[in-house]
Order: sequence, then structure tokens, then C-alpha cells
Amino acid sequence: MTAHASRGMRRAGYALLALLAYVPLLLTHPGRVVADTKTYLYLDPGRLLVRAVSMWDPHIGLGTVTHQNIGYLFPMGPLYWLTHLLGVPAWAAQRLWLGTILLFACRSRSWCSCCRRTRSTSRRACR
Repeated sequence: MTAHASRGMRRAGYALLALLAYVPLLLTHPGRVVADTKTYLYLDPGRLLVRAVSMWDPHIGLGTVTHQNIGYLFPMGPLYWLTHLLGVPAWAAQRLWLGTILLFACRSRSWCSCCRRTRSTSRRACR
């Protein structure tokens, strides 16, 4: 098999992996937002990003230390903020986020398998 054909097969595999990661999630209960403990993350991501940079949040009760918001500052916050700006519905943004996690997890798993098989951590060896 030529290098060009091998590259095409690899791209087709990545496309199939992306389809398997995103399509089932996007087809599951379209229009329905999945329950989450941080609803403000996908309902008003801009406000979350503005408030996450400060450790003190006077908007909750008499004030509180926002220890959990820091974890949402990156990469979830910018992704939800961008989808919000683009007008993507909250339910679709949730599914895109979960699909991206699945896609990267599967891709990382295949890379780790290759590293074990070739006893190399070089990306070039596992292409």
C-alpha cells in the first residue's frame, strides 16, 4: 500500500471515529438539555467566564469562594461561550462537548496502543 493510500485510509478512519463520537449524541433527545450541576455554564457562559477570574463571588448568598469555577475556565468555558455566540442551542453545545471528549479519548487510546506496540512515544512512529 502506498503512503498516499495509507494516509487516505487513516483519514477515513478518523472520519468514522468522529461520526461515531458525535452523531449518536446529537440524535439523542434533540432539544433537551441534560441535567447538570452547573447549568449556568451552558445557559450563560459569558457570565461564568467573567466571574471565574475572581476567587470571591459576592453574587451567591453573602459571598463565597468560587473554588469550582476555576475548573470551568478552560476549556469548557470558552467552548460554551463560543457556541453561545454562534447561536448554537445549549443542548447541541452539550452534545458537541461530550462528543469531543469521546473523540479525543478514542484517539488517545489508539495512540497509546501504538506506543505500546512499537515501544515508542514518537508521533511519527504511530501515524
